[in-house]
Amino acid sequence: MSTKVSDAYLELRNSILDEYQNGNRIDDNTLHFNELANNIQLSNSPLRDNKELFIKILYQMFWLITSNPIIDRRGNFLEIKFHPFNYQNKPYLFELARHIYSRSFPQND
Repeated sequence: MSTKVSDAYLELRNSILDEYQNGNRIDDNTLHFNELANNIQLSNSPLRDNKELFIKILYQMFWLITSNPIIDRRGNFLEIKFHPFNYQNKPYLFELARHIYSRSFPQND
């Protein structure tokens, strides 16, 4: 799961960097996933109107929040550690996770 979470984070971060480099007014200094998602909505980027992306990001927030990412930025080096979370220890979260997994990480991406 940690790989999927890392990939989701990097995909969103790279999308924002691409938009920033394309001249769209978007904050590219944010590191936390929820702030990255919020920056898209506050920007003039065409990504803000992509409803499928918005829904996918909402589902992915669940995974990123429960994996408790720790972001360490040292100079030009960025390290993000995602901690494993045992969803089976929390029956409600396990059921929610089971139902949203395929919408969080679509196979066609």
